[in-house]
Amino acid sequence: MSVPPRKPSDPRIGPVPPGKPSGPPAKPPSFIDRYVIQGEVGRGRNSVVYRALDPQDKRAVALKTIFPGDGLNDLNQLADAVFREAERLRQLAHPNILAVRDAGVADGFAYLVMPFVDGLMLEDALRQ
Repeated sequence: MSVPPRKPSDPRIGPVPPGKPSGPPAKPPSFIDRYVIQGEVGRGRNSVVYRALDPQDKRAVALKTIFPGDGLNDLNQLADAVFREAERLRQLAHPNILAVRDAGVADGFAYLVMPFVDGLMLEDALRQ
């Protein structure tokens, strides 16, 4: 079941609050929105992917957090870009493409939620 993303008119969206870090945190949070963070899976310059638990259906999910940067310094612009990406991914139906379950904005960043798939990271698989 796919949950529609929050709209950019969500009152929580705005410029990155002063004093908030504009990049990924050094330590994972305990929760993001309703999702219980279980650990970090991977990290990029402006994003972190966490394994999390969705308490509504007790399933593991991959939660990708995307932080302002690289030309998307305003949280509204970032949220619009993430919601567009979520909508494009929702339109795809292929066994090798994960479905987007949720998208939103929380505490200075945007996020996408997909089913968690346990296994090798693509980078590690390509090295083998």
